[in-house]
Amino acid sequence: DIVVINAGSSKGSDDFTCEILEKNGQMLHHMLAQGPGRHCSSAMLDGTPVIGISGPPVGAEFTVDWMVKPLVDAYLGLPSEYPPMVFVRMDEAPEFWPEHVQVVKRGLIVRDENDELHCRTLQDTEERPKLRGLDRANCFITYGKGVTRWEAGEWHPVELRWPYMFPAER
Repeated sequence: DIVVINAGSSKGSDDFTCEILEKNGQMLHHMLAQGPGRHCSSAMLDGTPVIGISGPPVGAEFTVDWMVKPLVDAYLGLPSEYPPMVFVRMDEAPEFWPEHVQVVKRGLIVRDENDELHCRTLQDTEERPKLRGLDRANCFITYGKGVTRWEAGEWHPVELRWPYMFPAER
């Protein structure tokens, strides 16, 4: 019903998926203005949706959440439910990518002594995101395309992720 390809969907010299899909089906897109997971792809092949997942783990997670899950929900007749959003006070001014893309980072929401929700990004120490420590994330922070700056202390909406809990520590 749905084909999911978890390799060869990017732009490397050994990535042939998109080339094959272009020759044999209808390529819908190859790259999105978002990251991580920018090099995901989608196509139709003989009436079957084909989703190509990019390689970095966090990008693969986003591609599954945003592209595969809605398809599975539709095939099963389930309503497409979006994770709840909450407003939080940002604890730091995040760094932005130079490209004009939508960027998503994992964050940690905590509840302070005044019952106010605060959020900080879980930082990566290398160019590519590490999985270590990201299991503590309980939200996704989306920086919209064209946004150049947020200030620490500003309120912003974030997308809740499982588990929906807010530790009381800062």
